[in-house]
Amino acid sequence: MQMPEEQTWRAGTLVGDAVISASLDENESNPTWIHFLLEPGAEQDPRLQDLLGHCPLTYEDVLSGHMRVGLEQRNGTVALMVTTVTPDLTYAPLGVFVQKSRIITVSPKGCPLVDELFDAWVEEPEDIGLDAPGMLHSILDAVVDDYFPALDRIHDQVDALEDSIYDSPNADIASFLQLKRDLLTMRKHIGPVRDNLNGLIRYGTPIIPQSKILDFTDVYNHCLRVSENIDLRRDILSSIMDTHLALVSNRLNEVMRVLTVISTVLMVCSLIAGIYGMNFAHMPELGWSFGYPLSLVLMVISAAMIIWVFRRKGYF
Repeated sequence: MQMPEEQTWRAGTLVGDAVISASLDENESNPTWIHFLLEPGAEQDPRLQDLLGHCPLTYEDVLSGHMRVGLEQRNGTVALMVTTVTPDLTYAPLGVFVQKSRIITVSPKGCPLVDELFDAWVEEPEDIGLDAPGMLHSILDAVVDDYFPALDRIHDQVDALEDSIYDSPNADIASFLQLKRDLLTMRKHIGPVRDNLNGLIRYGTPIIPQSKILDFTDVYNHCLRVSENIDLRRDILSSIMDTHLALVSNRLNEVMRVLTVISTVLMVCSLIAGIYGMNFAHMPELGWSFGYPLSLVLMVISAAMIIWVFRRKGYF
């Protein structure tokens, strides 16, 4: 099952309990999996149009890399688009075309998920699927399951950010915004997967037999869990941001309270110093030898009284 360097596709046909190499020109009645690797800007295999032209809308989306929400079913083919994700939050589109005994997947070059599944199918066909609906279920299940490690990584970052706001008053606001952007991006990609699974469950027959609907419903439920967890993380992140702003505001109020007390004390002292600093010729204490010590004592007593009043009122 080696892929020659000049080819951008892999194909296998299940014969008995083993997978053998297949050709794109063969119209196999046995379960067949064909996987194309698209290279941006490169000239595509002309047989790709022949194989995927049954669903022109999805085919155009595959070539352009657009994610169209919806399910296309015509000419005995069911086509849909999903998005794969890696733990480091790298997304890649994946087009899936399902026929009665053949499944065709199309992804950009370097999509590890489909390559791993294809290799696993070659080694153990029963674990992946013995027919096209079974292989489709394994692909969609793997696509959705890959969202959980990526979401767990964001969850760990949210927890670390939550701990940091209590340890340091200078939390990085850019981290909040980046995590929120990551969650929005993940929700944007998991949404079409969820909608297409829902459409597949409702309108996938006869390509998807009724006996397989429960399997796809389980994948749909996993997709709902991902969406709900994304919304939960967004709510937690918003709460953390509100808490951070409240803590910053509280710290600012504490600082302003201390500065207000200091300013009030110094204001009274400045008043006394200003009165005795006036250069009038006739002042009662101007020629008194105890005038200077008395002014200092008066400043201390005034400051002490102000501090005592503030403490009584609970200002600090």
